[in-house]
Amino acid sequence: MRKTTIKPVKIIIAFFLIFLWGMMAASTVKAQVAKTYDEAIRMGDKNSKQKKWLDAKAYYQMALKFKKKDTYALKQVEAIVKKLNAQMALEEKYSDLIDRADDFFDQKEFDAALKQYKAALALIPNDDYAQGKVKEIVKIKKDKQENQALFKKKLSDGELFFQQRKYEKALTAFQNANAIFPNQEHLNQKIKKTKILLAKQKVDIKKADKETMMADRYLLIKNYTLALVHYQKADSLLPNNPNIALKINEIKPKAEKQQAYNKKTEEADNLYIAKNYLAARAQYNEASKLWPENSYPSEMVSKIDGQINKQKLHLEKNYRLAIAQADSLYTRKEYDNAKAEYNLALTLKPSEKYPQQQLQKIKLYYTEQKQILEKNYHSIVASADSLFNLSKFKEASEKYNLALQVKPDDPYPVKQLASIKTALKKRAAEQQITLKYQSLVAKADLLFDSGQYHLSLNKYQEARALKSSETYPKEKIKKINAILTHLEEQKVLDKKYKNQMVLATRLVKEKKYQTAKKTFHSALAIKPDASLPKQKIAEIDSLLAVKAAQEKTDKAYQNAIHTGDSLLSALQYENALASYTAATKLKPDEKYARQKLQSVAKIMAAIAKEKQTKEAYDQSIRTADQWLKDKKYELAKTAYQKALTIKAGEAYPKQKIGAIDKILVRLEKEKEQRYQQAMTQAENLFSQKSYTKALIQYKVASSIEPNQPEPIQQIDRCNGFIAVQIKKLKTEYNLAVADADKFYAAKIYDRAIKAYERAGKIKPDETYPSEMIAKITRFIETNAITDVIKEPLTIAKGETKKFTFDPLPIKVRKSNYLLVKAKNKGKESFKIMFTFGSKKGKNGGFVVQIPNDNKSHDFIVRVGNQYKWFSDDNNWIAIYPEGGAIEISLLRISKSN
Repeated sequence: MRKTTIKPVKIIIAFFLIFLWGMMAASTVKAQVAKTYDEAIRMGDKNSKQKKWLDAKAYYQMALKFKKKDTYALKQVEAIVKKLNAQMALEEKYSDLIDRADDFFDQKEFDAALKQYKAALALIPNDDYAQGKVKEIVKIKKDKQENQALFKKKLSDGELFFQQRKYEKALTAFQNANAIFPNQEHLNQKIKKTKILLAKQKVDIKKADKETMMADRYLLIKNYTLALVHYQKADSLLPNNPNIALKINEIKPKAEKQQAYNKKTEEADNLYIAKNYLAARAQYNEASKLWPENSYPSEMVSKIDGQINKQKLHLEKNYRLAIAQADSLYTRKEYDNAKAEYNLALTLKPSEKYPQQQLQKIKLYYTEQKQILEKNYHSIVASADSLFNLSKFKEASEKYNLALQVKPDDPYPVKQLASIKTALKKRAAEQQITLKYQSLVAKADLLFDSGQYHLSLNKYQEARALKSSETYPKEKIKKINAILTHLEEQKVLDKKYKNQMVLATRLVKEKKYQTAKKTFHSALAIKPDASLPKQKIAEIDSLLAVKAAQEKTDKAYQNAIHTGDSLLSALQYENALASYTAATKLKPDEKYARQKLQSVAKIMAAIAKEKQTKEAYDQSIRTADQWLKDKKYELAKTAYQKALTIKAGEAYPKQKIGAIDKILVRLEKEKEQRYQQAMTQAENLFSQKSYTKALIQYKVASSIEPNQPEPIQQIDRCNGFIAVQIKKLKTEYNLAVADADKFYAAKIYDRAIKAYERAGKIKPDETYPSEMIAKITRFIETNAITDVIKEPLTIAKGETKKFTFDPLPIKVRKSNYLLVKAKNKGKESFKIMFTFGSKKGKNGGFVVQIPNDNKSHDFIVRVGNQYKWFSDDNNWIAIYPEGGAIEISLLRISKSN
């Protein structure tokens, strides 16, 4: 049954239906007119039993025509009229119930709507419309329950994945939940937070992969210490990764052993620099036990033995020199350097008392310095106490620990450190309470914002119980009580708002959009924060916009079609195709544009095919012409025949084939000679292992005598050897790159460059070696310590030029590289000799070979591995070009990391 809205209209319709039924009945009866009173009464009773009231009434009225005052017929007519009036009243009441039910349904108040529909069915039990609406509401409620369960499940899954840091799965679950019940603020915030964490996790995964790659490189060269550092960084980025954890557990003992080795070698190096050779020797031996595979300790032991033996060759002279230098340093109060020289003297003459006495004096000096520090002990403790009283626990801890270094047995600093620990625990407990308080307030705020005032009131009361001094929960409790007090007033506004929304919804159904929009604005004036009126206004604006957009699309479509047709007429196929494509995008379902698009595409495909055929034909002709020019007639003929397969009617290839056939007839007698000549050249090239050139000659021979098996066999052999050569080159290249990468990972950059250069010569087409050399050069350039030469200068053949610089700090010397930018000014390749030293004299050097190409070259030389570089205060470098003039534009001392 259809929904109606205005009662007078329903009454008119009802009477119209009765009139219509009457007319239909009259029409039916007219077709079956009763001939006698008895027949009319019998037919009236029959239709009355079948509840065909209008037909029965018509027969009874027909009986009254035979007997005007017949009481039975009058009584039956009166009873039928009463029944019809009662049915009409029933239908009017039913229609009112349906109207109310439809209104509730439109406002999504499904429980109220269901009650009204059931009341209507109580009046008219089998009405299809009401039954259909009841089923629809039952399905909506069932779907809502299922959606709520599914929403809860997706939300729960998302929270679990979120806790497990599986952010991608968490995001999918949250977005699925949002698709069920959109625009929930807490869920939107969760999705936003998950996206941020997922993006960060992806970045962390990339960083972790990079750290793992670096760790693997260090592991490859058995540098367990740095490998462990990078694995631990990867573990901090990706916690609980089993592969990384396994690697850490596997190499940690080795790294610890290697760290112990590094500590020993560092102590040994310091003793060596201090010239306490015997003590250094013992430490190097200890280091060698920790890492037997490393040759450095044994090399240093050999150096020490050699140094001692060298010194002992002129024992007296060297002893006196060491004592003189030590005394001079001692007088200048350079006690560390003086100590080194006394140690050297004592190494040369262990039984001499004077060096021992001097070393004892130096020791006494350091003891006195420690005593002075002990005098300041009370000042350190007082400073620590002051920081403790200001609750600056970190700074106070540092001071108390310093005091313990001076007086390890003093219980007071220990006691104060324990107090700091207690205070920090108390602070942590207070922070826990603060966190719990903040969590309660956050939950209360969320509940308050979602209108769940009673629940939020409980949370604010819990927060107030935790921190009674905080005013925020008290203010919110007061505000909630005020809201609950005025809730009744809000109900009145809700009713006004609802009436406006019902009216506006009806106007939308009647497509009176502007009036409906004004009514939604009236509802919005009652409830400015309501989202539904805004949504409905937006929907109306969208409908109007869609209409306008459709008109715009139609116009654009017609313009595109018109342009396409014009361009097609002008044979501008590509532009026409673009116009028809634009038209199909505007209206994908329109046949005309699609048909035109297909038609133009076919034309363009035919043109493209014709162009491709022409290009293939022209290429075959060019190849054939070249073979003919080179007098390789059989190959030329084959190429001309190929051109004819592409364009069968062309005269040029036929003419050329005819000419070649004449030449071949003439040369038939020379065929064997030409074949043998090609085979001889091929064999010579093959024996010289010039397989690529031999391959060409074998193909020439095969084209002269296609039935000869030998050229074909040799062609296969050449291809095989060429493949082997390519594979061999690739293997050699890969080995060279692997060596270079190892040196690069170990920061031995000069050897890395040589290995990359070797790889580049093996496969000149590969860019990786040159890229890595450029990378090393950039690194050395950017890690500069000092520039010895900054501006370009020329040094003549056989001339030596000396350049000074300030001595470098000891801690960076071992990692030093020299970057030299030099250009050969002559015509011959020659050597450039570099030497370095200090005020004591020459300490070492190196040689580079400069090519004769008159181009600037970069030379990177590792000098930090030379003992005399890092053990002495070098302050000059000299350059001597042996065989010609050179231009030096840069001489830079850099360091690796």
